[in-house]
Amino acid sequence: MVRGVAYPGSQVTLLKDGQFVTSTVAGPNAQFEINFSGVTQGTYTFNVWAKDINGNRSVTFPFTVHLTSGVTNVISGIFLPPTISVNKKQVRYGDPITVMGAAIPNAQISVFFNSPVEIIKQVTADAKGLWIYTMDSLELGYGDHATKARSKKDAEISTFSQKIGFVVGTNNVAAIADHRQHSADLSGDASVNLVDFSILLYWYKRPLGATAPAGIDLNSDGKIDLVDFSIMAYQWTG
Repeated sequence: MVRGVAYPGSQVTLLKDGQFVTSTVAGPNAQFEINFSGVTQGTYTFNVWAKDINGNRSVTFPFTVHLTSGVTNVISGIFLPPTISVNKKQVRYGDPITVMGAAIPNAQISVFFNSPVEIIKQVTADAKGLWIYTMDSLELGYGDHATKARSKKDAEISTFSQKIGFVVGTNNVAAIADHRQHSADLSGDASVNLVDFSILLYWYKRPLGATAPAGIDLNSDGKIDLVDFSIMAYQWTG
């Protein structure tokens, strides 16, 4: 059994050693509970991620546990960081850029802007867990920037969301929703990092049967080998 909090109405997915186990829907209070069985005793690496009601995916929450047969194993305390997106991939200097996402209802959201001097803004999620912050690009200046967020509820603080880049320039360019920008994003969290590496490593030189995750074979040659790892390394975001 896996318990935690995501976002109201979000679809929460559980992977075991890179394989899909099951998914569930978080309740109005953002809490979720995933029950599964049929796992033999041993040590496993699990990954949990969620997709909010707007289709944005969270970063993946990984954990490794030893399961004991004959007893109910409960993993609790999972606190997924907020989802995040921007409305522009380029904003004209002097115009606003909007950052938004989903979190636990009424959570305090810290929105970080990685500029020459880091800027932190605060906003509160509404009763449905949705949050939005409009940033004045005059505070940022021309050039490349990035934003990320984390949430706080009571004494609990999440890890960071994924980081999204944007440019302050001379014209506005709308952002196009792309929840999987890289073929090597096997976990679907908009990043290529150690979570994806662990999934690919599990399938290294294993037969790719019906249980293999979709898109695991990065060069579509029917096997997982060093070529797939080189593709992942090229797309690596960290």
